[in-house]
Amino acid sequence: MKKRLLQKILGFITKKIVGKYQPKVVAITGSVGKTSTKNAISLLLKKYFTLWETSGNLNTEFGVPLTFIGKKEGGGSSIWEWIKIIISGIGLILKKKKDYPEVVVVEMGADKPGDISYLTGLVRPSIGVVTMIGKTPVHIENYESLEELTNEKSKIVEVLEKDGYAILNFDDPLIKKMGEKINAKVIYFGFSEGADVRIEDFTTGIKGTSFKCNTQQIYLPYCLGKPFVYSVAASFACGIALGLDLKKAGDIFKDLKPEKGRMNLIRTNDYFILDDSYNASPASTKSALETLRDLPGKRRIAVLGDMKELGEESLQSHKEIGELASQVCDFFITVGDLASEMNASNYKTNKEAVEKIKSILRPGDLILVKGSRSMKMEEIVEEIDDY
Repeated sequence: MKKRLLQKILGFITKKIVGKYQPKVVAITGSVGKTSTKNAISLLLKKYFTLWETSGNLNTEFGVPLTFIGKKEGGGSSIWEWIKIIISGIGLILKKKKDYPEVVVVEMGADKPGDISYLTGLVRPSIGVVTMIGKTPVHIENYESLEELTNEKSKIVEVLEKDGYAILNFDDPLIKKMGEKINAKVIYFGFSEGADVRIEDFTTGIKGTSFKCNTQQIYLPYCLGKPFVYSVAASFACGIALGLDLKKAGDIFKDLKPEKGRMNLIRTNDYFILDDSYNASPASTKSALETLRDLPGKRRIAVLGDMKELGEESLQSHKEIGELASQVCDFFITVGDLASEMNASNYKTNKEAVEKIKSILRPGDLILVKGSRSMKMEEIVEEIDDY
């Protein structure tokens, strides 16, 4: 089945399903933190509503419709799998499903111009959430400028009705400005004074992260670093938008856990691995290094791979991350051609990097592993976890 035809069929089915069932749609975009924010919002709202959410990384023109059809996996390359999905979607249109969810929480990716415009054309959000963009976001090479990328992501809140809500990161200047040109109501979240949902008293350590969110004490035993704190604050903002009583909501987040490869702390017999190998951008790598700095460890080791899709800003971004890593770490190792600009011990392959890491590891070390998806940095995590 040709992709273009499949996209049209899925789009048609999605529009019909949304029109028939009219769920409240919480749509999330951003260059960093979409999945952790989706997880936090879903964890909170499940306590109050029936809910479906984006599974895995299904945030494209093919993945988003699957969420509304109720499928947790993509159709793959098999035409028969896609035909089954289409039949399921048609079934939802023809026969009303009594337990169709009240709320659907969905990620919307913006890999290229037009992505958010297309997805919001299929599904108009009730609540639009923008997590973080940063100075040099991933996929920037697919856009003519940072302004063009920001404008694309802003479509997720520009399409909101007057009674809708935009949930915006108050600490990101590019996102903060989005609230100035929309008709919907706005709830800002962040650390900065002036945020509607204010984060305070933040601390993170081996045993988790604690902070206050609008004066309510929250403890995340499985999550490390500020990205998860932002995710919880965004979910609080969603709760406010939906008129929920959040006085005891803090206890809900004790069950929030990172997905594989996204700031997972792995404890071995002798050392700790901070596995953030799923992907990398300058903003997320900076955050990961700050978390590495804040965690206790006899020695801090950073193993960083190339950050892809940064376009003209690639060289400068790698240099800046290299400078920060040099300040934070006792040992700094890089993998890949782009990462060679970070001014560290550089290796061409993961295998070579693993050999170097094993030669320097000592009991009590804390090792951060991070790089873009194509670098397959999880290979390094697996090798040193088994060492």
